[in-house]
Amino acid sequence: MSTDLTNKEVPVHGSIRTAVAEYFRERILTGELAPGSLLPSTQDLSAHYQTAAANIHHAMSTLVKEGLISRRPKIGTVVNELKQKLERVAGYIKEDLRHPQAMFLRQLLALLEEELNCNGIECLLINENREMSGWRQLKRLASTRRIQGAIMPGANREHINGLRRMNIPFICLSSCNIDNRVATNRRHLIDCAFSSLKEQGCSSAGIICSYARPKVNCHPDKQDENAVQMDFHTSIEKAAEKYGIRLKPEWSIIMPEEAKELDLYTPFAFEGFKKIWSAPEKPEGLFVYTDDLITGTLLAIMHEQVKVPRDLKLVMHHSQEVAQICPVPCVFIENSVQETAAALVAQLLNLYNGKKVKPVIIDYHIKQHEGD
Repeated sequence: MSTDLTNKEVPVHGSIRTAVAEYFRERILTGELAPGSLLPSTQDLSAHYQTAAANIHHAMSTLVKEGLISRRPKIGTVVNELKQKLERVAGYIKEDLRHPQAMFLRQLLALLEEELNCNGIECLLINENREMSGWRQLKRLASTRRIQGAIMPGANREHINGLRRMNIPFICLSSCNIDNRVATNRRHLIDCAFSSLKEQGCSSAGIICSYARPKVNCHPDKQDENAVQMDFHTSIEKAAEKYGIRLKPEWSIIMPEEAKELDLYTPFAFEGFKKIWSAPEKPEGLFVYTDDLITGTLLAIMHEQVKVPRDLKLVMHHSQEVAQICPVPCVFIENSVQETAAALVAQLLNLYNGKKVKPVIIDYHIKQHEGD
């Protein structure tokens, strides 16, 4: 049966030829157009998109050369099976892996490589630099099919659009609203944190958080991230109301983007806790997110000689497989890096094999920590 074009529009970024090719390429690579699907005729496509038949013919010829479709006499244009074996996948990382705060990413990459190797797939790490040569390398490898897929943690809308133009299956660890992604369930994280504070008898709580507040006006490429930031802080307010926990502005320490860009997590958390503890009224509990802020918070707790849990109940986010020294009792709200790596690889394999994928959202787990 021929593909239905009802209400299908081609977003034109350059020439109509390129746009039409990109439109059908993406739907083939994501599995929306399954192998064996019959594409509309050149005449139907040119009429639908109001362009010359030569432009449609050129776009389809590009996809024929890429091996994505075939022209069959008396049948039409048919979507091919993706026959090339998935042998090599690129892991593209835009952050500096040498920095101490990149512990989660280093652990994720190690587990991704292990997971890919178990499936007989080589993992090629590409770490970005100031000259953006890593991105250019990724494009070259994709264009020559030396890699047949890509995995990118922390992708924003600009990265996703760039990956789409590379014409290879890709999966992101991202908050952007796309199907081919894995994400953690931050609403579940927040609910776990505030339910834990309530169970410990807290009626008030402070927050030290590296998740910036949303901006009123932001760049289009940042709109997905901005919406998630809005949802995160709204979820905190709703959870506090749900569990009857009082929040105050002077107990809320939110890390600005400038401090994150300079990797000032530890000094920010240290000074942030001191500010909370110097307030005339002190909170009964504290929620710390992300685990990049744990060290600074613990150093400040010891500096201020706060007795945990007598003076303060502590609830902190923690990536399960990342080593973390914590000398005081607390509750960890944990996400599994292993589960994340496995989900990313499974999504990529499904996508490469022509299966339609949906976002995988990973929940958190509550862990009582007695202190090291």
